[in-house]
Amino acid sequence: PLLASPGFEYVYSLLAVDADAGETLSFAIAEGPAAMAIDANGRVTWTPGVSDLGLHTVVVSSADTLNVTAFQNFVIEVRDPVVVPDLNGLPELTALASLEAVSLRPDPLRDTFSDSVPVGSVAAQNPAPGTSAAAGSGVIVEVSRGPLPVATPRLVGRTLNDAQAALVDAGLGGTPINWI
Repeated sequence: PLLASPGFEYVYSLLAVDADAGETLSFAIAEGPAAMAIDANGRVTWTPGVSDLGLHTVVVSSADTLNVTAFQNFVIEVRDPVVVPDLNGLPELTALASLEAVSLRPDPLRDTFSDSVPVGSVAAQNPAPGTSAAAGSGVIVEVSRGPLPVATPRLVGRTLNDAQAALVDAGLGGTPINWI
């Protein structure tokens, strides 16, 4: 993520691979905010303050034991925190547009089954609506795919009573059959 907010930890994991087998990589912040750190696994962390609002150029390096070094540069924009919108019951595309409008993203966007939420509408979210969040952070969004599918038993060749009993056993019975 290239967005951050004061008071929220910014985390970015570098992906660095060395073509030479057995090489150990080391990481460093070549340029960036003074409080930014990087660990031995290439995980960059930083908690910006209110005075950090604006753009910050970051350059990280990765070097192997032969001192072959590669650099990655990017810009982090520090913005004020945002309020998570209420997505519950919204159609999926409307919910995604609501997140984008306040600089949030769906992460992850998952399917769920619901007897009470219409197909294609948001059934759940985390964090909750009204929660303060860092700009650019993710919101778990669960979209209803309707009721949980139920396996139907094979009824071909059964008597009417056996077929009705099989439907009841599968949780599909209980209503009278209307012959047309």
